[in-house]
Amino acid sequence: MRTLLSAPVGALRVERSGAMSWWVWLVVIVVVAVIVVGGLLAIQFRRRRGGVIVDPGQSPRTRGRRAGR
Repeated sequence: MRTLLSAPVGALRVERSGAMSWWVWLVVIVVVAVIVVGGLLAIQFRRRRGGVIVDPGQSPRTRGRRAGR
């Protein structure tokens, strides 16, 4: 096992970047999760307001899914 003083400079650089990668992945995962949750909330908000997004299960003739039961 090498100590920090006996390791060459290149090895220190590799070890440091390897140690930093865990928080980089954490930040990426958090950002992706925020984008996905924000997108899902935006879709739900548009559906409730009657926006552009249309539920394919509903049509003007049947008035929702219960009409077919």
